[in-house]
Amino acid sequence: MKFNVSTIIAILAVVVLLVVFGVEYYSYSQEQKAFDEEVEKDLDRLKEYNTIIENAEVEKSNSIPTSTKQPIVLTSYEPKIGMTAQQVYDSSWGYPNDQTKSTTASGTTEMWVYPENNYIHFKDGKVVSINESN
Repeated sequence: MKFNVSTIIAILAVVVLLVVFGVEYYSYSQEQKAFDEEVEKDLDRLKEYNTIIENAEVEKSNSIPTSTKQPIVLTSYEPKIGMTAQQVYDSSWGYPNDQTKSTTASGTTEMWVYPENNYIHFKDGKVVSINESN
């Protein structure tokens, strides 16, 4: 079997191309593998951070009082005659333990009951009397 120079050059060119692309493919595969490993490490770190955050949220929610009836009081003023219901809610007394409401031809009255036998009476939405036990 006889090969001419152009056939040999063509065969050598194909061999060179295969070697070059094979090396490039191998090199790309190694780079891709290293990148994939970094991505896996990043994902593992994210999972760890997520677990830390979830645990902190659980601890925080466990430390919050479960009673929604008595919110944390941030104000220090006392209820006064003439205040509205919202102003009493915002006062140092906050939300009552119990409420009674009565509507008649002469208007609406409410009585809010607080701990230690303390009461606030409303007439038509305004405080008209405050009973405090000493």
